[in-house]
Amino acid sequence: MAIGIAASSDEHLGLLRQLTHVLSDDAVAAQLQSATTAEELRALLMGEKQSEALKLDNETLSLDVAASDLLTLQALNAARLKEVGAVDAAFVSHVINDTPLNLGQGVWLNDSAEGNLRSAVAVSRAANAFTRDEQPVSLLVTVAMADEQPTAVLNRLSKLLLDKKAEHLLKADAATVLALLTSDDAIAEDVLSAEFVVRNEHGLHARPGTMLVNTIKQFSSDITVTNLDGSGKPANGRSLMKVVALGVKKRSPSAFYRAG
Repeated sequence: MAIGIAASSDEHLGLLRQLTHVLSDDAVAAQLQSATTAEELRALLMGEKQSEALKLDNETLSLDVAASDLLTLQALNAARLKEVGAVDAAFVSHVINDTPLNLGQGVWLNDSAEGNLRSAVAVSRAANAFTRDEQPVSLLVTVAMADEQPTAVLNRLSKLLLDKKAEHLLKADAATVLALLTSDDAIAEDVLSAEFVVRNEHGLHARPGTMLVNTIKQFSSDITVTNLDGSGKPANGRSLMKVVALGVKKRSPSAFYRAG
């Protein structure tokens, strides 16, 4: 399939970001291959037929919270999920009034069978660890589960705990916490990171994005790019589609992570 865009100046950038965001979804790519009508293709390309993706980004992440009790983290996570439209009042009431499950290593988990409107995960981390019933508390993960999407996040969390690597979640910055919970890539001990401000007039659209990706491909390391003004989720630096879909604009701070 070939897509042509005709526009003057930078009018095409918003549409380009929309298309790359949609096309970077493997499930949508498969639907495009089997689409049989022009209307179906249009709806897929405009994102009209997409189910809501799991919400786990900077809007549902709270780090360095001034908390000395678990209830503060419970209320904060519930409020975050309510603000993004993932849960209703019944969910909020349940997760605030019920004691979360202690997973060990300072990590706690809670959810509710009621009031799940869309799949989302909220994470809050205390600035300083405290105790609940003589057990350490550093981080609370609250899950709204409207479909199976959160399962992958829970599996990654479980692996971190089983491998005794939960401390990565307790010390990392926001971008790394999101990467640990949304990516299946193994944790590398030799990760290097740097932040840069994009000064290109129209941000990382197709042409400068291509230059960046081609530069990254010259290295054997795994390199990810994160738009710190966006969702905070990392993108594979070797994928032009995923880099452009970040929506990096002029003066956007971007973080680069290199492993290996």
